[in-house]
Amino acid sequence: MVFGIGGMAIIYVLAPSLDGLFRRVPSRVLMAAGLVLLLLFAADQFYSAGHPNTGKGITDYEAGILAAFLLEPSPAKRLLKQFSNTWLGVLLYALLVILMADLLRLGVKRLLSGGNSRWKERLFSRRGHGIIGLGCILCVGGLSLAGIVSADHISVTNYELSVDKEVPGLDELKIILAADLHLGYSIGIWHMEQMVDLINQEDADIVVIAGDIFDNEYEALEDPELLAEVLGGIQSRYGVYACYGNHDIKEKVLAGFTFAGSGEKASDPRMDAFLEKAGIRLLREEGVLIDDAFYLYGRPDYGRPGRGIRVRKTPEQLTEGQARHRH
Repeated sequence: MVFGIGGMAIIYVLAPSLDGLFRRVPSRVLMAAGLVLLLLFAADQFYSAGHPNTGKGITDYEAGILAAFLLEPSPAKRLLKQFSNTWLGVLLYALLVILMADLLRLGVKRLLSGGNSRWKERLFSRRGHGIIGLGCILCVGGLSLAGIVSADHISVTNYELSVDKEVPGLDELKIILAADLHLGYSIGIWHMEQMVDLINQEDADIVVIAGDIFDNEYEALEDPELLAEVLGGIQSRYGVYACYGNHDIKEKVLAGFTFAGSGEKASDPRMDAFLEKAGIRLLREEGVLIDDAFYLYGRPDYGRPGRGIRVRKTPEQLTEGQARHRH
């Protein structure tokens, strides 16, 4: 957010001021300075091509205390990860807002091309440039803060579905469906405490968690022991069940994007152990008969089925041999 808003401040506020200063510098001096910088850059590239840097850089894991400090799990790394997750959204908002502002300015410029030039001069003056920039900064900041607040607020949406099947002794079934928890650097214990409280208020018959429980990295969990204990507090008549999604795969994440690499796509075994400790039954390409009344099936993600599963079964294969229990 700091870089996004700061960048707009530079473009719309600082840059016009600097432009005024640069206009006072003779063009020959500016051209000479630009040529010198260009020659220095070219010389550096030429020298680096013949004498590449083979030493350890800051991105090397063993480069030094600073790199290890940032790469190892730590409060500082968690803070940086949280910032990077927020930064991508702020950047997208900034790009959209600036694009809309510039398009509006160009549209107004065309409308005023044959009219009152006084308003045109005001709009494209240094002061007008700064006012528009300030408006963009406030707009991006407001949208970003609204998104952050909304992400921290968990809401419940009710749906009523009718199924044309009869189950003896079961007239209705109250199901709580939760999905896309993305437990990790951005979602942690505080959020799950809210979710568990809301679930328990509903007095559900069964709770299902439909994929993307984790955010790819098990190391991103704030406190796995305490987090499992919090999720273990979910109350329901028939228990809690889950299946994996495409983010429940052990992969590196950068700015919200995953990098699979060349290895096999697989979930971290610690994720399975975490769910077991939380009292959540993981269904991996299988079904379970509940209360001798109905089946619940859990399927892995189609593109990234995970450890031990290369191709998903068809619905017919998945339910084979269970016809006698169907109602």
